[in-house]
Amino acid sequence: TVDCTGVPGGVVPAGIIVGSFVEAKGTLRASDNVLLATSVKLDDATGAQPSGSRMEVEGYIVPVITAGASFHLLGPNGVQTVTWTAGTTTFAGGTAADIGPGVKVEVEGTRKPDKSLAATKIEIRRSSNVQIVSMVTSVTASSLTIFGKTVTVNSLTQYKDSRDNVPTFGQLGIAQNDNVRISAYLDNTTTPASIVATRVERIGTIGANNFTLQGPVDSFLTGGPDLVILGIDVLGAAVPAVFLSADEITLTQAQFFQVLENNRVAGRTTIVKARGTSSNPMSANEMQIEPTIDH
Repeated sequence: TVDCTGVPGGVVPAGIIVGSFVEAKGTLRASDNVLLATSVKLDDATGAQPSGSRMEVEGYIVPVITAGASFHLLGPNGVQTVTWTAGTTTFAGGTAADIGPGVKVEVEGTRKPDKSLAATKIEIRRSSNVQIVSMVTSVTASSLTIFGKTVTVNSLTQYKDSRDNVPTFGQLGIAQNDNVRISAYLDNTTTPASIVATRVERIGTIGANNFTLQGPVDSFLTGGPDLVILGIDVLGAAVPAVFLSADEITLTQAQFFQVLENNRVAGRTTIVKARGTSSNPMSANEMQIEPTIDH
């Protein structure tokens, strides 16, 4: 919250509406996290680019304005309008059917006189809501197996070697029994959905019972303590588990599973990160609710 009583005129500056991109300066009041502004400036989400400029912007779709034609994009400089044309605008990493609120995209196009962006290409950037930290049990040129799950890689997968610092580390450098940290997304264009890695990092020794399994909750036992992630049973009673909110606030078991139930009733996906053993079923010592979008 920004308190504008301290800016010239003592009110919100003219022209600022919901969705405007602004720069506010002032002092943060620690008691309630309110910014006591001394200045508030309206900025241009388009970067003041003239009509006809070619540009590229990455961000998240907020609402879809007109199905199959336009949407609002929340990018680094605020919200701007993107228009696209079926049969003319090309798609990568997905299709027009993937356009929807919360989807991360990279848009290439041309600035129009009304400051909207006419897209020539829209690349769907899948949210990496899946994370797995464990030991590789098998590996091929295009996939690896971890936690009993096959994870595929492609030309967009990024690699990092934090164990040996090999600068040219890639898929061919991964060996059976290597420990890795994988960020991935679920590709729902296949049945069942495949796990596609956006990043693979080779790491050192993993502490006992500190393996990680994160993903959408498939199902859960009403009231807890058990749930299923990526088809793997996660048991919360064996250790027993600590339950945390997305803000790392400790919850009771009942409170934690009530959040899952509320999301299920509302038709929302719940992402949960579990830590524990590398077995299936997993004996979890901690379960935490995670954001559904990888900001």
